[in-house]
Amino acid sequence: DHGYLSWDSVPPGAELFLDGRPTGARTPITRMAAPNGDHRVALCLAAHEPFETLVTIRPGEDHRLGVPSLARETGSLTLTSPHAGVRVRVTNADTGAVSAYVSPPMENLVLPTGSYVLSAERDGHFPEERRVRVTRGTRQQLHFQLMPQRIWRAELPAGIVCPAAVGDLNRDGVP
Repeated sequence: DHGYLSWDSVPPGAELFLDGRPTGARTPITRMAAPNGDHRVALCLAAHEPFETLVTIRPGEDHRLGVPSLARETGSLTLTSPHAGVRVRVTNADTGAVSAYVSPPMENLVLPTGSYVLSAERDGHFPEERRVRVTRGTRQQLHFQLMPQRIWRAELPAGIVCPAAVGDLNRDGVP
């Protein structure tokens, strides 16, 4: 004898595990045959926290479970810089969506797992960009040491105008 199990999730597509074993079913699930008795059921979806609960399946009954919102897995970043006035744009590298604008020091910036591009800017300094992969439960520290721009002007004969420019004055490879 068996009963039935119906379950959905937000977002859909989570894989159903019954007593720790994959069933091959993905949400939304409608009237999936399940053995009678008490069972531990779980929904698992990549980059999301698993959702687990206990159910009792009775013969012929359709056990409908609620619709859990599967939380995104997260990690965190700590951002530092010796400079005041630094602005950091956090962009999701996969979607291009801007996730946040922050100013260091910033401790425990919690982000969903994934790849990000962090772009740091400060007036009078060269921008700095970092790529980072946020993984579940990890805390990473990023330090932005923005280099000041050196501005120079060429002294030219009268009547010739040259706008200000940025250059590598000491040939160390850094402008």
